[in-house]
Amino acid sequence: MLNKLTEQAAERFATMGDGVEDAQSQVLAIQRRISELERQIRNKGEAQGEETAVLQKDLDRLRERFKLAQETFLALSRVHTAIRTWIAQLPSSARLDDVEVGYGDTRSGEDYTDAVVRVRCDIEDLVRERSAILRAVPPVEELCAQADAHIDALAARGRPSNRLDGKVGGDQAAALLVWLFSDQIKKRLRGELQSQRKADPDLLVLSAAEREQRLASVEKLILAKERDEEWLVRDADQEGTTIPRREKASPLAILGLQFAPRARAVQRSSEAASAQ
Repeated sequence: MLNKLTEQAAERFATMGDGVEDAQSQVLAIQRRISELERQIRNKGEAQGEETAVLQKDLDRLRERFKLAQETFLALSRVHTAIRTWIAQLPSSARLDDVEVGYGDTRSGEDYTDAVVRVRCDIEDLVRERSAILRAVPPVEELCAQADAHIDALAARGRPSNRLDGKVGGDQAAALLVWLFSDQIKKRLRGELQSQRKADPDLLVLSAAEREQRLASVEKLILAKERDEEWLVRDADQEGTTIPRREKASPLAILGLQFAPRARAVQRSSEAASAQ
């Protein structure tokens, strides 16, 4: 599976796996210490109240640490699993290149945590914008053109032939009616679409080309912000501040990858085939 990744990305992914294992080991180690303290408290009983109280205090502290360690392990595990799933679902034709285009930085008065929160807020705003674009409706003229084409196709099926024998089945009868009254149907449908659009003037209206263009633009902005986010997370880690990654963060950003341009991907596929 990892042969789909570049050497650098595979190393990053392996390091993430090591982090998951370390976090799990921490959880198990704390769990063992908790069990040992619980055993000691049971053996002490009420006769040695002061010693029991000290042990109980340590036990409460360890239980808090266990809770945090477990949350850390689960967070790391979810991100690692999400990336593993993404890698497994990559098509065999996909070619990836290393890329470092994120240069997230803290602003005046910010620490790394504040900077990551700011960037994540920007990502949330862009995701909402993407959702709005996905919900956008085509212009009435575009919808009418699609409807007209569908009506014309039905009318063509209902056009009588020289062999018409008077026996018209259900589907054929409907098509025949469309052929007879196609102009009226188109006019009625256009009026209905215009009426519905006037009833909801706040709808985002985009043509198919505009929708595709805006989606591509916002997707590019989201990925750029996610690369900034990953840059900050890595910088923070080097400075001793651990910031958990988002489970839904882009694997491309986390692993420092981009899809190779098509021409280069074809060249690399040819080179790989020649090597075999």
